[in-house]
Amino acid sequence: EEVELDRDFKWSKWEANENEKDQYESLKGVEAKRRFLHEFWSKRADGLRDTYMKRVAAANTQFNVLGQEGYKTDRGRVHIMYGPPDDIERHPNESGTRPYEVWSFNQIQGGVIFVFVMRQQGGDYELVHSTHRNELHDSNWQRYAQTN
Repeated sequence: EEVELDRDFKWSKWEANENEKDQYESLKGVEAKRRFLHEFWSKRADGLRDTYMKRVAAANTQFNVLGQEGYKTDRGRVHIMYGPPDDIERHPNESGTRPYEVWSFNQIQGGVIFVFVMRQQGGDYELVHSTHRNELHDSNWQRYAQTN
């Protein structure tokens, strides 16, 4: 059971702040960890835990790459934190560019995008640009997608 509690908290990494992460790491035993997780989620909006864990499950299914769990990937993190995008523009194999995706979220900050590029052949898509004010911003992101 302690393994499951640790896994649940590991999956909660995008919701937890640094202080909460440190607190959890210092806990010993199933009961202390169970109590911490109960309090952790009870401080959040009603229903957030269920929504969050459904997003983790989807990320682990859809974005599992090269044996890395989906929640650890850039696309997995964005999916968990912001939900599924309203639109995904996929560019898997265009001449002169690496594979890339542009995710659009219409309901966040008046509309934001996230751009992911597969910078290494056969690798994972990495976040290279976003218009979200708290995310990586690089208006010259196209250089990562160009192959020459």
